[in-house]
Amino acid sequence: MTILSISEEIQQDVYCSHCDTHDGEICNNYDTGMASFDCHCCGLSAEYPL
Repeated sequence: MTILSISEEIQQDVYCSHCDTHDGEICNNYDTGMASFDCHCCGLSAEYPL
């Protein structure tokens, strides 16, 4: 039996103040303790601790 744990949470349609759209995405990685933001419109990306 395999037990799977969900270690990532993804939020879509996040507001990006750089390009004033809701094309961003936040990914929270609980294994690494880091989160990342990526905008699909302007390409802005950032990584930060949870």
